[in-house]
Amino acid sequence: MISRKVKYAGALLAAVALGWMVDSTQAANLDKSLLKDAGPIMDALAEKGIKTVGVLPFRVKKGTRQAGFNAAPLATGLPGRLENAMIVSQSSTQLKAINVIRDAASTASKAKVGSWMTSKAEFAKLFALDYDLAWGASKKKPDGFLIGTVTSTPEDRYHTKVMVQLVTAKSWDSGKLVPVKIHEIKIDTDRSLLRDMGYAYALPRALTKKKGISPRDLDNQAVEQVDKEEKGQKQEKPQTPQEKKQSSHTPEDVAGFRVEVEYDGVKQEIKAKEGGSQAKQPEYKLDAAKPGQKVVIYVTRTAAEDVKLGAVIKVNGRSVFEEQDTESIGCKKWIYDLGAKDKRWDFAGYYAKGDAGKLSVKEFKVLTKEESDVKVSELGSRAGFIDIDIFGSSAGGGGGGGVAQEEELLISTRGAVKARGTTLKEVQDKIAKANNLKIKASPVKARSGGLIFMDSEPRVADPYETSELPGPKRLGGISIQYYENTGGKTID
Repeated sequence: MISRKVKYAGALLAAVALGWMVDSTQAANLDKSLLKDAGPIMDALAEKGIKTVGVLPFRVKKGTRQAGFNAAPLATGLPGRLENAMIVSQSSTQLKAINVIRDAASTASKAKVGSWMTSKAEFAKLFALDYDLAWGASKKKPDGFLIGTVTSTPEDRYHTKVMVQLVTAKSWDSGKLVPVKIHEIKIDTDRSLLRDMGYAYALPRALTKKKGISPRDLDNQAVEQVDKEEKGQKQEKPQTPQEKKQSSHTPEDVAGFRVEVEYDGVKQEIKAKEGGSQAKQPEYKLDAAKPGQKVVIYVTRTAAEDVKLGAVIKVNGRSVFEEQDTESIGCKKWIYDLGAKDKRWDFAGYYAKGDAGKLSVKEFKVLTKEESDVKVSELGSRAGFIDIDIFGSSAGGGGGGGVAQEEELLISTRGAVKARGTTLKEVQDKIAKANNLKIKASPVKARSGGLIFMDSEPRVADPYETSELPGPKRLGGISIQYYENTGGKTID
């Protein structure tokens, strides 16, 4: 049996000065901006008389690809994160707070709301429904919804724009939907955002040890790699075969790891599909498993360098260790040292530490199509995806050589995105705990296959040891779609 090592990332707390200000070394760029800009967004809503607001999926525009709700994980992942930012940006005094609806898209989907962006009748249905709020037991009808577009242009992939718009029941005019722009966020594109947008990349592992390399340098190298691939440009010719392998990001070699998936012991073909005639980086897909089939994911370290590496494997947006749904850098990691090279580790479900340090696993279970379509709204934006993120260790941090302290999500907005509470303060506390936030007083005014899930009863798995991955640095990642999410298409 293979000894499996897991690393736990410790939590950091950020002081908050004005509203939700975040130390620039402790959060990824999108999360920093959401926390910082939630106040102005809430102010704009208050000025327009909005007392109850929901957030619907955002369209994502990736380069030359068509903007759409299914274009990237961020499309359906952003609403929950924006909800969290709006909730914690408010004073805990409920009488003065703007009510925030939880997961409006799921409620609309269950009510079979159709194409609300192109149909006045379907749009009207959005405002006729009663929605669950983030706090309290009552349901309310919305005064408005936030929608918008996330844009990454070929002209400047180093920056990404998030346009936030408001629609009310009166926004249908002259036969079309006319939203009102209330805010825009422009952020530096970092590695976390690249993965949120569904891009794959892989950086040379040697960079984790190289002196004078900042986290932003790594971000820029990843953006440059994506930009060249999308434009069909060749990367600079590697000096050695090893350098070529280090910058690979296919299922056969993503930053020094091979990823395989088997159904009933039969290896499945992971297919590459280009994003379009002018969008060259491929997207990876896998045929859906059938109910009753046994699903196993295999991850093998192929990297030959004597460097400790860590992997986070997620199915449906949840890590296969303890079902963590936070940003991958904050998840426990499967540790692969050089001695693990070429050892084929199997992952057959969701693992957790049990009694006496034993590792238990709830094995993957393939749902029927009907069960899957119900479950996708509960699982969220990554339902139907397998995500692999690879990290290297830069022991010693900036003081002892190697890359300086990582600017990633020890502070986040994406944890507990469906959290509810009896009171506003209760749900604020839940969000703060899940995202490593510290609350201070805020001055803000105002098909034949199915989804892979898990069995209800765990079984005993292989033993494991805990270990550390000092100074984890994101080196690359890849996403594989194994199931077409049809459960949420009614709100496209």
